Amino acid sequence: MTAYVLSRKARHSIERNLRKVEDGSFTEREVKELMLDLRELARSHSSIGLKDAPFSNDLTEFADIADFLAHTNRTRGIFENRIREHAEGMADALQSNNEEYWSTANKVKSVSNAKKLAQSLLISAYVYLSSFDTKISIDNFLKIHSKIDEIGLCIASLLQDSVIRLKQDRGTAALLLLSHRGFYRVYCQVFNSKVHTDAITRTNGNGRIIIGFPVMVTTCPDNQNIVRPTNPDVLFDQRSATPGTVFETFRGVNGELLLRPIS
Repeated sequence: MTAYVLSRKARHSIERNLRKVEDGSFTEREVKELMLDLRELARSHSSIGLKDAPFSNDLTEFADIADFLAHTNRTRGIFENRIREHAEGMADALQSNNEEYWSTANKVKSVSNAKKLAQSLLISAYVYLSSFDTKISIDNFLKIHSKIDEIGLCIASLLQDSVIRLKQDRGTAALLLLSHRGFYRVYCQVFNSKVHTDAITRTNGNGRIIIGFPVMVTTCPDNQNIVRPTNPDVLFDQRSATPGTVFETFRGVNGELLLRPIS
């Protein structure tokens, strides 16, 4: 039996939202509640018998990204630090006009995988609940595994419009949901950086320097074509000082998980 204890209200919330996942009626609302309810459990994964890699690493990242969603003032964490360091490094490299520096700073070292995060969510939930209910088995996990891609899209959608204020005059990093080669991805774009505003000034308003890079991949296909693609010509809206359209997940008339813009 697990040594980790959640409140009865948290356990009830997990059970309720997991039923929504099982019957395919969930959206990002239920996924967010599950992430927040399960993050401390995932962080203490050794107490539920999940000590070995790759489970250990995936559960640690799951807890970290759940923390990122929970806190509006984002100043720490693995996910936040990775985005911050890469965005600030790219800004500094562009400001330096050093091609060798830029060739190194421009390389994305690591991105999160929404599918692994979704698996960590389900593993945490089922391992914990199975300690109370012996009828819950691996078959329950395998049955719901077909929802992994949709859970991953919900996690990616929840990250939209998250902002990280970069140090000094490097601007603000914001997260966007885009479409890359037919699949959804989360990208980071930096707004209002000095290197960008300097380029506008030098060119009398005609020049732009856009800092952007992927931070999360999903295995959920884009079947709607309403999200901006990662075509170099339209990857980022160079005229805008804000992230632009934000989307939310909802269920269509046939029960399919879809995206729609919100104001």
